Amino acid sequence: MLEEQLTMARARGDKLHELEKENLQLKSKLHDVELDRDTDKKRIEELLEENMVLEIAQKQSMNESAHLGWELEQLSKSTDLADSKYQKSFVFELNECASSRILKLEKDNQSLQNTIQELRDASLTSRESSLKFVELEKENQQLSKKIEKLQNQIEKEKQSNQDLETLSEELIKDKEQLQVIMETLEADKDRQIKDLKKENDHLNQVVLSLRQRSQVSSEVGVKDIEKENKILHETVTETSSKLSKLEFEKKQLQKDFDQLREKVERVEEMEKELHRLERENEQLTKKAAVMKIVTEKVEVLEQENGDLEVENRKLRKSLDTLQNISIRLGDLERDNKQLDEENLELRKVVETIRFTSTKMAKIEAENKELEREKEDLRKNVEILKAMSKKSEKLELSYQSVSSENQRLQQIVENSSKKIQELEKEVQGMESENQVLQRNLEELKVSAKRLERLEKENKALEQEMSQLEKDKKMLEKETKRLWQQVELKDAFLDDSTVKLAVAEKENKTLEKEIARFRDSSNKLKEFEKDNKDLIKQVTIDKKTLATLREDLVQEKLKSQQLSSELDKLSQELEKIGLNKDLLLQDDNGNDDTKYRILESKTESALKMTLAVKEEKITMLEAQVKDFMNLNQQLQNDLNMVKKDFDALKQTQQDGQYAQKSLRYSAEKLISNHQTTEKLEMGHQEAAMELLKLKDRAIELERNNAALHTEKQLLKEQLKHLETQNVSFNNQILTLQKQNVFLQEHNTALQTQTAKLQVENSTLSSQTSSLMAQNTLLQNQQTAKENENENLLKQKEQLKAEYESLLQDHEHLASLHERQSAEYEVLISQHSCLKTLHKNLDLEHKGLGERYNSLMKHKAELEELEIVLKTEREVLQQERRSNAITSGENQKLKEELDRVNFFHSQLKAEYEGLHAHTKELKTSLNNSQLELNRWQARYDELKEQHQSMDISLTKLDNHCELLSRLKGNLEEENHHLLSQIQMLSQQNQMLLEQNMENKEQYHEEQKQYIDKLNALRRHKEKLEEKIMDQYKFYDPTPKKKNHWIGARALVKLIKPKKETTRERLKTAAESPQSHSESAETVNSPSATQKLKHQQESQDNNSQGSNSLEERENPGGSSNKGKECSA
Repeated sequence: MLEEQLTMARARGDKLHELEKENLQLKSKLHDVELDRDTDKKRIEELLEENMVLEIAQKQSMNESAHLGWELEQLSKSTDLADSKYQKSFVFELNECASSRILKLEKDNQSLQNTIQELRDASLTSRESSLKFVELEKENQQLSKKIEKLQNQIEKEKQSNQDLETLSEELIKDKEQLQVIMETLEADKDRQIKDLKKENDHLNQVVLSLRQRSQVSSEVGVKDIEKENKILHETVTETSSKLSKLEFEKKQLQKDFDQLREKVERVEEMEKELHRLERENEQLTKKAAVMKIVTEKVEVLEQENGDLEVENRKLRKSLDTLQNISIRLGDLERDNKQLDEENLELRKVVETIRFTSTKMAKIEAENKELEREKEDLRKNVEILKAMSKKSEKLELSYQSVSSENQRLQQIVENSSKKIQELEKEVQGMESENQVLQRNLEELKVSAKRLERLEKENKALEQEMSQLEKDKKMLEKETKRLWQQVELKDAFLDDSTVKLAVAEKENKTLEKEIARFRDSSNKLKEFEKDNKDLIKQVTIDKKTLATLREDLVQEKLKSQQLSSELDKLSQELEKIGLNKDLLLQDDNGNDDTKYRILESKTESALKMTLAVKEEKITMLEAQVKDFMNLNQQLQNDLNMVKKDFDALKQTQQDGQYAQKSLRYSAEKLISNHQTTEKLEMGHQEAAMELLKLKDRAIELERNNAALHTEKQLLKEQLKHLETQNVSFNNQILTLQKQNVFLQEHNTALQTQTAKLQVENSTLSSQTSSLMAQNTLLQNQQTAKENENENLLKQKEQLKAEYESLLQDHEHLASLHERQSAEYEVLISQHSCLKTLHKNLDLEHKGLGERYNSLMKHKAELEELEIVLKTEREVLQQERRSNAITSGENQKLKEELDRVNFFHSQLKAEYEGLHAHTKELKTSLNNSQLELNRWQARYDELKEQHQSMDISLTKLDNHCELLSRLKGNLEEENHHLLSQIQMLSQQNQMLLEQNMENKEQYHEEQKQYIDKLNALRRHKEKLEEKIMDQYKFYDPTPKKKNHWIGARALVKLIKPKKETTRERLKTAAESPQSHSESAETVNSPSATQKLKHQQESQDNNSQGSNSLEERENPGGSSNKGKECSA
């Protein structure tokens, strides 16, 4: 029982450790985010500095441009003075052109500087990512070292565990041997008790025979009595020796019992060490699991680092291009300088206007080259802008991740606050439990005081009544607190319905932690109770030892009293007035006195011995009751273990069924996605074919083809809708199966709800994808990267969702375990209440015994007073007898002889009489023990009947569980059969796809043969037309001329398009070989191929008819056009 409770407490502690680790991880993530913020701030500061520098450079360039304008104005003025009006206007125009070019170049320089700044920012980000990658590699190395250390520690602890297991097995064997020895010793005790009973019976018979003989003849039977006395002495010595042996054996048994206790304590210490080592092993295994998770995260980070490296490479390539651009910019600046020099030369050339025309042509050529370079630079800038947009998207994704981390941190903080509140409530309950324990301790102390003092009985009884009232009040308060707790639980349940799924899971964790703490506190209380019981057993043993010592002392006192009585009898026998009468009177008085004294002493001894033996038997019965209670508690714990194992098995079966359902649902979803991809491939192939048709067909027929394509697309949409309906039906069937499982297992309800949420999300995704199919035809290239990122996020969310589901299942199982433990603890609490009542009854019995002992003491004091009075009477008689002592000296010698023999016989008779009394007391004790054993037997019978009832209940429970298990197995078989049916259907579909592939290849070959035949026919027609052009006269009309040219263009275009189609098919056939088998299944592809063939036939027929119309009138003119 204690071991199971310890294991549960360990599991709770491990969970708390895991939660603390997760909190630390979140804190580390927060720290990393703060560091990233600091780095971003530094980047912003650097960018501001660079902007300032660039602004200064821009101002300098503007000043230079203003200075150049001023110089141009001065040059224009000087040219005005020197030359004519015509020359002035020409030079002014040249200066304006140069200034405009300079301004354009400055603007281009500014734009290029901005692009350079953006690329510098990108390079900084790449450097930071590389530094992060290096840090992650270092952390990976450290983690690998830690993992190796932990593995070595695990191996060492495994070896130590094996050694401890061997030691525990040896100790268990020693326990079994000691139990066998104890059983043998108890059997020996029973045998010895039986032998003693037989001897007591024999002694009783001997005593009866002696009494009969003494009544018949006192003088004749003296010799027989002496012989019998000798025999009795021998029997008494034998019995005393046997009793001493029994006492010695008892002492040895006590020593063995103490040794066994020490061994048991050692075994318990070893078990505690085993439990401690098991805890450490569990902690190490958990650490290893955490390290594995960390390694997995490290692998994910390595993948991310690989992606970042790829992006860094791309950015480096872009930097290289920018460096080339910067080199070009340097060349442009040189060109600008050259232009400045040319401006200076233009000042000189103003005098020589003849050469200006040639230089202007050169400048215009150079301007064209510069414009081309500008266009190239603009293209590069656009590429860089696209890269910057991608980087902004990455930053947005990073911000979203950081926001999610903050949200998770808030959730963790809320959960920690709630945990603190629950801890406060638990502390309050602990304080109440401590108050109850203190009250129990006070009750125990009061019970001890009752045994010692009579006067305090009434006060303690009043205190007991007050304590019982307090107890009732406390019970009422506990009930009220439980009701409040239940109300709070209901309120929390209502609030959890409104909150999110994550908050629900956190609350369940907190509740489980509180229950674990309650159970741990209750375990501590039970341990304290067990310790108190052990202390009571030790106290009872000490009381037994003290009572035995008291018995020995009273036996010694009785021997002293008998010796004193013998002395008194001797003195009285010595005193006598007459030889016969006085002797008879003295002997009669002595006999009466001795008989009175003997009767009183014997009654007193009987009372004391009976009371002490009753105390001993009661204490032994209490010890046995405590042992039985411990055994009952252990049996209850074993039953709880069995129930827990059965519940675990049922939960594992339920988890297996859930996994199978998830696997089937994921298969259906994957099939749905593959069908959508195939349909997208069909649509793309159809669009490409339509584009080829649009190039080859006239505008009117093109419109008709578009109408037919619309119809085909509608048919495809209908087909997709039917497929979606079928998939929705399948999802509904899965939901019905989940509802059926909900009726059997309450734990699966949350999972079915989550599956419904997933199905709804998937249906919404399918609808959104259907809406996006039309838009994605023109926007595929722009949104492929975004789709990949979204898919990655979706996979991560699914993984997190599955982990949350597993955590929820684990928490539900823990909740059930704790509820079972709570019921067990309630039953134990009721047992402890009954024990407390029994202890109260025993306490009252001990008080009554104490009163009887006090009465016995008063009687003994009265006997002492009587003995004192008798001693005074004897002293007076001695004084009177001193007068007659002289006369009786002669008779004294004779009396001495007679009295000597008489005293010997009397001593022997008294010893035998005391021995017979002892035997009688032992017989009475044995009868009392028999009655107690019979009562014990009746109690055990009742316990056995109650155990039989509990066993029948457990059998019924096991039968119900077996039925549930059978139902679950049947459902699993049904699901497996459904999965097999689906796999067979998939195989059939694959075979159909293969057949459709073969049909498609055959149709493709036929189509190619037809195309080749049409090409040959077209070539022959072209040859005929060319031959006809040669023979006819060159007198065509303009209209016929243009009609023939159009016909020739239409004939020439299909040739080019067919050659292009051949090249495309040859290039795409190895890539789209896997997709062609799936596209053949759709009816749209075959219909489009037939439509193409018909359109090409119509085109050929139309071209032939046009040629026949144009042949009689305009062949010569066409021939000229062809020759031209």
